[in-house]
Amino acid sequence: MTTSSAGKDVLYFDENHSFEIPYYDYSESENGALDCENWINENFKISANIEREFFTSALLKSAENRYYWYVKVHHLIADGFSLSLIFNQVTKLYTQLKSNQPDPSEPFYDFTKHLLEDQSYMGSVKYENDKAFWIDKFKHASDAFQFEKIPGIEASFFSSRKEIILKRAIYNEICEEAKSHGIADFHYFLSLFYTLIKKVFDQEDFVVGIPLLNRNGRISKNTVGAFLNILPITLSGTPEDNSLDIARKTKEEINACYRHSKFPMIDLLEALDTGKTVYNTLFSFEKNSYLSDFNGDPVSIHHMPRNEQLEDLSIHILDYNDSWDVRIIFDYKNHLFSEEQITNLTQQFLHLLENAVKNTLLPLKEILLKKNAKHAGIERLY
Repeated sequence: MTTSSAGKDVLYFDENHSFEIPYYDYSESENGALDCENWINENFKISANIEREFFTSALLKSAENRYYWYVKVHHLIADGFSLSLIFNQVTKLYTQLKSNQPDPSEPFYDFTKHLLEDQSYMGSVKYENDKAFWIDKFKHASDAFQFEKIPGIEASFFSSRKEIILKRAIYNEICEEAKSHGIADFHYFLSLFYTLIKKVFDQEDFVVGIPLLNRNGRISKNTVGAFLNILPITLSGTPEDNSLDIARKTKEEINACYRHSKFPMIDLLEALDTGKTVYNTLFSFEKNSYLSDFNGDPVSIHHMPRNEQLEDLSIHILDYNDSWDVRIIFDYKNHLFSEEQITNLTQQFLHLLENAVKNTLLPLKEILLKKNAKHAGIERLY
């Protein structure tokens, strides 16, 4: 990255730059797995040096037949979908090399094509129309909902993580229930998240940022790069609405916003010029398909915590393989949620998910949280 004469940061490609993946062997140590994980956790805390490189990768050996492949990539050059492309492509290439087979896999395409399209868009009538839509939507909107700060803890970007597991069978039941009513999985899970927000924080309208892949067509879906944009949408419902009603309202809202989804979030914030964001919560539904084995050996994918974040709360639903359970991650700012509060919040969400099919047609006002909903861990501040 360099700075242009106009004072803006500019990315450039260095075609002559080479990168060698380091190899660390901890297989002879007393606890090789722990040593590997400690190395990964410590390296992940190191911020990228954007003057030189935007990614880091390493191969670590913890035992005779156990390895860790570590990849850290800055969002300026690649999104989460890109990581699944990289992993699957490397897996296929490795398997083919081991068996002396030709490479039949889909090639990667040049990201510069997308950059040129973006440049063209920025100077188009479409860009101005999209800008007008978003300004009109948020110029008179109320401030984004703020979670209440814990007394005595200084505000910061530091964050922690809480993870819950949704059994594959239950997840599949929820998806089938949504499908039977003509509802997309994503819209249905958003409606269940809104139920959580409404029941716990008593919010009628709640703006949430949803990551949008912005990949249309075969070429973009096989291109490594930063296509991602954030779409701020408003979740809403009435006490008489059931999950399907909320999901349909969510679908209408997303469809209306999707027509203008190419407009960059950062440009919206600059245009509004309020010094505030339009959302404080991010909800990411990640159906990125990862291969389940590496040359016949089983694999697992681990989504690393950032430890610092802009959003107050980030929820990631990770559906990475049809045979794996679904991981649901809550990344939260430390000055807004105590361990007790975030544990209660995640357990309430899991409870809503596990009872989603049974409660599909139940009005929002009749849906019950877990019996410990009045636990001080939630009600003390909210």
